Amino acid sequence: GAEFGTMSGSVASAYEKIVKYLRVGQEEKDCAELHEIYEAIENQMRIVYSQSIIKYAFKLDKAIAAGTASAFSDDQAEGQALYRVIAGDIHYKDNDSAKKATAMFNALFDVRSAPTAHNKYTYGHYCASISHLKRILRLTDAQLGTYYEATAAGVTCDPSSVEFHTIVGSYYPSSTSDESDFDGTFAGAFADAVAMSQNIAHISAEISSFTTDWSDITSDYTESYKKWTEDSPTISNEWTRLVGTPLTSVDPTSTAAAAASPSPISTYLDAAVAAASTSANRDAAKEMIEKTLWDATLYHGSLNFLNRAQNYEDGFCVTSSSTRSAETKLAWDIGAALIIGDGYHSILGRANKRGAEFGTMSGSVASTYEKIVKLLRVGQEQKDCEKLDDDVYEAIEKQMRIVYGQSIIKYAYKIDKGIKDGTLNAAYSDDVAEGQALYRVIAGDIKAKGADNGFPDHYKFFNTLFDVRSVPTRGSWDYANYCTAIQYVKESLKMTDSSKFDFGTYHDARHIDCEAQIEYSPASYAELVAIVHDLQSNSNIKAAVRPAEALAAFSFIIAITGVVLGSIAVHKIRRGSAASAFKSSYVIQHI
Repeated sequence: GAEFGTMSGSVASAYEKIVKYLRVGQEEKDCAELHEIYEAIENQMRIVYSQSIIKYAFKLDKAIAAGTASAFSDDQAEGQALYRVIAGDIHYKDNDSAKKATAMFNALFDVRSAPTAHNKYTYGHYCASISHLKRILRLTDAQLGTYYEATAAGVTCDPSSVEFHTIVGSYYPSSTSDESDFDGTFAGAFADAVAMSQNIAHISAEISSFTTDWSDITSDYTESYKKWTEDSPTISNEWTRLVGTPLTSVDPTSTAAAAASPSPISTYLDAAVAAASTSANRDAAKEMIEKTLWDATLYHGSLNFLNRAQNYEDGFCVTSSSTRSAETKLAWDIGAALIIGDGYHSILGRANKRGAEFGTMSGSVASTYEKIVKLLRVGQEQKDCEKLDDDVYEAIEKQMRIVYGQSIIKYAYKIDKGIKDGTLNAAYSDDVAEGQALYRVIAGDIKAKGADNGFPDHYKFFNTLFDVRSVPTRGSWDYANYCTAIQYVKESLKMTDSSKFDFGTYHDARHIDCEAQIEYSPASYAELVAIVHDLQSNSNIKAAVRPAEALAAFSFIIAITGVVLGSIAVHKIRRGSAASAFKSSYVIQHI
């Protein structure tokens, strides 16, 4: 009671109730009533030993995470002995034909071997123990309390105890604590999802100072990231597509053609870590590592769980007029936790960066950010599984594709500019590496959806453009790669309708007219005014007019001073025809 906060004054609640029931039983003369008292005493004793099981499940999870778990440890042996007190009740009262609880406890407390993480989750045994014992023995959160070490460590098993803060308000996860049919298959996953932003922040800081011992990166991936992708117990169509997509090698010495990998992230990270050991490739490799652990893991991990939440074909989601299944609630909240995170080291953080760079903001927040959070909230309330799939899940996915489509376009521009300026002249450049890592997040969608939409080879263009082993080449004109990237991203993903899918324009590329294949100079205000008039007179799309207008306005600040001062000088020197010519000039008329 003291360890779980279930005290009644200075005595444990279970202690007090057991003594009380014993006294009542002494006086009870009705055998049926005495049986009820017996059951009540038994229930209180089960609480005591359930708390004992939960305590040692936590201790063993903590040892597993620290890498100190071993066979025949004191905690494992003590946990085993206390579990065996009520092992019979757990086994026979469990209506699960697979007896998953018994199997888990037997494996965890088997002193002959060191325990391993439950379903890869850091506190999987601890959270699953709570779920199993509540379900089987019909216990409540109030009766069990919370183990004090778990409270001190900030470990939460019930998502409803967490609030996710975003720029557009908070997201409150649902509660699974009252679900009698929840077997805890993904218990512990939510706590790990909450911790992902911290893991990413750690790795981002760590790689900035690394020069040796890069193997720590792959160890971190295996320990904290792989469970969401290659080791995930649930997968989405997006992950399946990525696994089937041929991607170029990142080994500087390799000349191999693009090939698919059953473990695309491990394959990529292993090669990036190897490349980072060479100082010439290190900065580029760091970008590949960071963007893969941050973006690829969170993108695919979140979709793996959101997909499970709406999966009615396999029975995980059950349409109802009044409630959602525990499995749907938890899976949806795990996906939301991976997307939202701390608001920076997350999908939303990336969305806000791209929104600011592409002018796709809704007030002070990126439009994609705002829409994703809104859709996550809508998904929490949607009880129709088909609508959860078609109207919510698919819409979230499209907003996330815009974020990574913008990322591809950004680095295509940076590559073209580097080629034009003569600064991109070696393999393994930062911009190519960063573009490659972000392209690979949605490479599976680019290939598969491109094929579905009549563009089966568009992905090959990106494989070539972002091949870190070679120097990118100039296209048919200075910004051909940039403009082709815009076209191919939108065509592949079937997002060509700008009224529905706003990619915006990369802020450094507002002077690029892809349709006319012209790079305009912001130095000439008159030229920019003429461009705007020409675009408008030809009824071109508003998106094409806005960049030129923006540049014209920017140039005006500089141009107006020169124009006015020049007019004064001309007027002083030559009052006659020069003054008239100046007054009637194209520039002055339009200023």
